[in-house]
Amino acid sequence: MADINKTIKELEHKKDVDSNLAFYGNYMMSLSNRLAYIKAAMNAGTLFEMNMDIGEDCPELNAMLEGIWQCLSQDVLGEFSGQQFEQAVEHADTLRKSMISDVKKLTAYADRLQIYEYVLNRMEYRFKEDAQQEVNTELFSRRLLTHVLGDSDRQLVNLQIQEMVGQLPLRMTKARFYNYLQDALSLYNGADSDSLDDFLYMLESKCMLSVPEGFGEGFEALNGILDQLEKASYKELDQQTFVRLQGILNRGVSTVTDLISIYMLAAEVINQLYAIILSTPYAMTDVEERDLCRNILSGIVKERTEGVYKSLPDEITELYYELEGRQENLMERYDHAEYMLDEIRSSFQDLLSGLMLDKIYESLYRIQKLLSTSLFVEFSEDGNESFHAGHVDSDRLEECFVRLTRQFDSLFSSLEKPVMRAVMAYALSSFPVFFQSADEIEQYIRDSLDGCRDSAERAACMEILNQMMNEA
Repeated sequence: MADINKTIKELEHKKDVDSNLAFYGNYMMSLSNRLAYIKAAMNAGTLFEMNMDIGEDCPELNAMLEGIWQCLSQDVLGEFSGQQFEQAVEHADTLRKSMISDVKKLTAYADRLQIYEYVLNRMEYRFKEDAQQEVNTELFSRRLLTHVLGDSDRQLVNLQIQEMVGQLPLRMTKARFYNYLQDALSLYNGADSDSLDDFLYMLESKCMLSVPEGFGEGFEALNGILDQLEKASYKELDQQTFVRLQGILNRGVSTVTDLISIYMLAAEVINQLYAIILSTPYAMTDVEERDLCRNILSGIVKERTEGVYKSLPDEITELYYELEGRQENLMERYDHAEYMLDEIRSSFQDLLSGLMLDKIYESLYRIQKLLSTSLFVEFSEDGNESFHAGHVDSDRLEECFVRLTRQFDSLFSSLEKPVMRAVMAYALSSFPVFFQSADEIEQYIRDSLDGCRDSAERAACMEILNQMMNEA
């Protein structure tokens, strides 16, 4: 630890840069390799057992899992050579891209199901006897205001305001909605382009403005469920149709939740196998520890190959005890040194090629993403993982606003009013907080509740908001 501390300190002061860049690169490769091996050994066992428990007969999921076990057995546990290394990197990259494509589709299904859940939740009280009861909106507004503003953490307050806006009855003209959209975009003036891109991606995905490539292909059960929800009429819904649609929605939510759960773990395993492959040519590793991890991984592959789906045998699970505490120790060391990669990227990138360290650092930049908590972060198409973020100007914001309004106009023209309101509500809940004072928040609450002439919808919204307050 003393050597790496010295190296980092000297790099920060631009001292002995050539030798320190070489030392730091080798240190991080070795550390990354050890950490990725241990994480893969731990998570692959969990994935094996989750694969046994999952009830979904999903060809896309099965193909992705088969790709993981093949990558593990051939590219990680197989013999290493220069030619096989290039093939292994290609296999891992292709597998990861396919996994991300599937997750984008599943997220799109989840976003759309959430829209229809919003619609059906607000119709439920049509079929309840107490839906017509009189309510004191003034008293409720003050209680709700006290709740959302009752925390000292400003970030938490903003999140609660956004959640509140997304649940209140929505009675808003498109013009007013577009004013809020323009105000939200204006906050990105001068910000990094990446932050605006993230906001636009989130908004377009959440509000059904865009679909991922290949959406509608595969995941046939979810396609059928979404098709029924999209074709239903929500203007005059009778109780029988409501119950039927609610059952369809519940099946969809259960299916997509199960699939996303296993895809999340699969993404971790894929990222860790990819990191192992990238770091192996450069890593000086603990041979005993590596062999222990490989024995665990080999045992899992064997159980998978035999096709008898049961819990992992004792001879494998007992090996995990020998890994106790190691991941935490390595993670602490990795976190301690990892930040320097960003400094090297910004200060020494031009030097790396001349020192013949460009390949090792491009791999390290990629490994940095693979071992991060952002499981689905995508890589640049040219393989260069350096960051070159520009800044947002007023022209870019105007272009975004015009494009988004056209997208929303096109979408709204195809939706019934209850579904259009649901889309607007989810968009508003995604915007940065647009209120300037507590009085303005209270007035917004009052206007939303008093302006809703559908007593069943108002009762449903107040019940949802009550649950939100009681769970806090």
